[in-house]
Amino acid sequence: MKTVRILFWLVLLPTVLLVVGYRLNASLGGGRAQDLAQRADVERAREAREATARAEAESVQRRLDAQATLARECLALADRATGGALRDADPLLVLVAGGGCGPTCDLDATASALADEWRFYSLNVLLLRTREGGPAASPLGVTTLVLPQCAGLASGHGDDYFLRLRDGSLSSGGERYAQALRAAPDSGPPPFAPDALLKAHYDAR
Repeated sequence: MKTVRILFWLVLLPTVLLVVGYRLNASLGGGRAQDLAQRADVERAREAREATARAEAESVQRRLDAQATLARECLALADRATGGALRDADPLLVLVAGGGCGPTCDLDATASALADEWRFYSLNVLLLRTREGGPAASPLGVTTLVLPQCAGLASGHGDDYFLRLRDGSLSSGGERYAQALRAAPDSGPPPFAPDALLKAHYDAR
């Protein structure tokens, strides 16, 4: 009996403990490996989302930059056509006619009303018609030019508008264009609201 007890303590018990310890370690190790794998999957998914968001943001910025470049080119054409008459305008509200500004919106009437409403703030209004054969008259108080080369400033989203400041900087290459690029899908066309842009500009002064 004594010999059996000695054998138990010296041989069997250590063997049992080793087996139990091995299985426990294997179980815990497998759990840690699974947890690490799950964390790696979560991290890869997060990195993929961030990469997609960066790519989309860079694409939007490239398109905004290209539109601003087109706007500057059109303003250079307008500057030559007017003999530099609007070069020192501070600010210059540019309205781009092409596609309409809304079912109940009259761009010519809006241009004239804005020029009258903001005349005491030294606002100058330039109306760029991008289609030949349109209205020939110029709205009261508004400089009007026909520049088909600038049709890209209104393509796909109708009439647009932006501000050019005296230092040459632009509020954008087109407010509606910029809003449409940044809006959620199926959010509808951006509003035609040059009066809101003017109010924000003068309130910031």
